[in-house]
Amino acid sequence: MAIEPVKRLWLVLLEEVAPEVLERLYHLGCIHLAEVPRGQRQGQRLLTQVEAELAQANQRLQQLGAILSVLDEFVPSKKGFLADLLGLPLEVGGAALARALGSLDVPAVARQCRRLHSRYQEAARQLAEVRRQIQYWEPVRGLAVPFVSPGQLRQMVLTVGWLPAGRLPALQERAGGNEGFAWEVLRRVNGRLLLALAAPREQRDRVGEVAVQVGLGELPIPEGYSDSEEYLRALDEEESSLLVEQVGVREEVRKLAGRRDEVLALLGYWERVAGRTQVVGRVGFLERVAVMKGYVRHRDLSKVSRYLERQPGVAAVYEEPTPDEEVPVSLRTGKLFAPAQFLVRMFGLPGYFSFDPTPYLTFSFLLFFGLCFGDAVYGILLIAGSLWLARKVWDYVSLRQFFLLFTYAGVSTFIVGVLTGSWCSNLWAPEYLGEGNLLLTIKEHTALFDPLQKPVIALLSALAIGLANQFWAIALAMYGCVRRGDVRGALMDGGLWLLFLPGVVLLVAPVLAPGLPGWVLKTGLVLAGSGGVGLILTQGRKEKGLGAKALTG
Repeated sequence: MAIEPVKRLWLVLLEEVAPEVLERLYHLGCIHLAEVPRGQRQGQRLLTQVEAELAQANQRLQQLGAILSVLDEFVPSKKGFLADLLGLPLEVGGAALARALGSLDVPAVARQCRRLHSRYQEAARQLAEVRRQIQYWEPVRGLAVPFVSPGQLRQMVLTVGWLPAGRLPALQERAGGNEGFAWEVLRRVNGRLLLALAAPREQRDRVGEVAVQVGLGELPIPEGYSDSEEYLRALDEEESSLLVEQVGVREEVRKLAGRRDEVLALLGYWERVAGRTQVVGRVGFLERVAVMKGYVRHRDLSKVSRYLERQPGVAAVYEEPTPDEEVPVSLRTGKLFAPAQFLVRMFGLPGYFSFDPTPYLTFSFLLFFGLCFGDAVYGILLIAGSLWLARKVWDYVSLRQFFLLFTYAGVSTFIVGVLTGSWCSNLWAPEYLGEGNLLLTIKEHTALFDPLQKPVIALLSALAIGLANQFWAIALAMYGCVRRGDVRGALMDGGLWLLFLPGVVLLVAPVLAPGLPGWVLKTGLVLAGSGGVGLILTQGRKEKGLGAKALTG
C-alpha cells in the first residue's frame, strides 16, 4: 500500500532509430513520457512521420465511427442488463486484434456503409413521397377518376383537388360570374369534395386565384396514367418495391453487424495509435539527436534497461525525481485494500512525495457507511448483491473492485446493525415473529444498545466518532508533511489544531455533563487558548508583510 517509486529517465537517441525505439517502449507500457521544452523541437523527419501516423489514425477513427453509427442505427447492439447499465467496455486479446487488423478492410467497409446508408435514405425519401400521393388519392380508390394530362389540353386548363364542402358556395360565388368556368364534384368524402375545375386557357391565372381564395387543395395529375385506379396501383407497387429495398439494405447491414466486435477492437487500437503519436510528438531534438524525458517505475527498470542496452544509438540516464517537478503517480495496493482505490481516484491521486491514503480512507469510509446504513438484514442483502454483481463483471477489474468495496460496506453495515440491534429495523419484535423468536434471542445477546431507546448515547457516540475522525485526518496531514520533510508545517498546520480542538471539546464538556471537575475547564482554556493563538500567529506565515500575515492568521 504505497506510491510506487519511480526514476526519471533521459533518453538520447539517434534520429534514425528514434521511431522504432519509441514505438517499442510504448508497447512495453513501462514509461510515462513528459513534455520536453518546446525550444528543443526540431527533427523534421521524425515529426513528419508522426504527423503522417496521426493523420492515418484520425482517418481510421473517422471511418470506424461512420461504420459504427450505421450499425447502431440499423442493428442496435444487444447488451446485457449490467453491460447496458454500467457501460462495460469490450475486451479483446492480442490474437483477436491481429485477426481484425488483417481481415477487416476499414476504408472499404466504411464506403459500403455510406452507400447502404445513402440507399436507405433515398428509399425513405421516395417512400415518403409515394405515401403522400397515396394519402391524396386514397379517398377515390375504387372510383376510376379519368386523368387528362395538362399537355393534352390546348384550349382549356383543368384543376383537380379537394375542397371543404362548406366552401362550395364561395366557389359558386367567385367562379359563377366567370364566362367559361365549369366544375364538377367527383366524390364527397368526410366533408370534403373531390372537385374538377375547368376554364378556357386564357383564364389560367384567374383559375389559380379562385383556387387559392376558396381553399382548393390541388392534386397534381400524373403523366402516363389513364385514371386514378391505375395510378394507385402503380403507387402500391412502388411502395412495396421501396419497402423491399429498405429490407435489403437492413439485411446487408445486419451481415456487417456480425463484425461489430472487430470494428470496436480496431477503434480501440487506432485510438491507442493516435495517443502514441501524440505522445511521441513530445520528443525534443538537437540536430540529429532525439531527446526524451520520461519516468519509469522501479519494478520496470530491469525490463526497460535490458531493452535499451541492446539498442545501438541509444543512451539512457536514470535520476531521482525532485519535489519541484510533476511526477506521475502509480499506486500499488494489496489485494485487501485494492477495491477502495476508486475512492482515492475519485478525489484525485496524491502527490508523488505524499503517501497512499487508500487504507486510511477505507477505514473511515466503511465506518461511516456502516453507521449510516446500519442494519443487519440490509448488510446481508448488500453483501449478497455486491458479490453477485462482482462475479458478473469479474473480468473488468475496476468494476469488480467497485462491487467488492460495497461487499466490504455490507459487512460494516451488518456489524453495526448487529451491535445496535437493527434487523429490518425491529423485525425481531414479538408482534412480528412471536415471543422468544430467534432474531430476538440474537439481538438480546449481541446488541450493545438501541439508539432509539438511548438517543443521547447515540448522539454522543456519533459526535465522538466524528471528532476522532477529524483528529485522524489531522494526524494523516501531519504524517504527509513529515514525509515531505516539512516538520515545521506538520507542527504548525496540524499540531496546533490538535491543541485547539481538544481544548474546545473540554470547554463544551461541562455544558453537556455538569459536575465535571474544575480542572477540565481550565485545561480546555489553556489548550484552546494556546492552540488558537498559535494558529493565528502561524497560518499566515506564507504571506508577505505583517498585515497580510496577521489578517490571514
